Amino acid sequence: INYSIIFILTNGTIVVFSAAARLYKANTGSWQVNGPAGAFVLSRQGGAYTFSFINLSNSRIEWTDNVRDDLGYTKDKPYFHSFYGTSQTIGVSFAEENEADKFFDSVNDRDTHSRRASFSPASSSNPGALSDSKRTS
Repeated sequence: INYSIIFILTNGTIVVFSAAARLYKANTGSWQVNGPAGAFVLSRQGGAYTFSFINLSNSRIEWTDNVRDDLGYTKDKPYFHSFYGTSQTIGVSFAEENEADKFFDSVNDRDTHSRRASFSPASSSNPGALSDSKRTS
């Protein structure tokens, strides 16, 4: 599935980590689901990081936002993270808790990712690859 993500994103974009997830937006004190499940992606182009949410059923980028230093990325629950988007608070419910943990670490270790190689289409495995199994809670 990461191969699909690479072809959907802009040329020159490096996928730092991706995970199966569902995107939520804060709406008057409650969370509102924002479309179907898909891939939540942390990517880098040059020195800039971006979050993207990709609908894999139609290969479209449904949402994107720049990663800022003041985004307040928090792990609210083992499988649910939230942060301050450009225009509202965003929530992400991950299908797998271990992917949520790795995604959290990837966001918080952005400087480390800038100094080392990230996902390459030629690699045979990627720790951020989307899994077929889904969290059932």
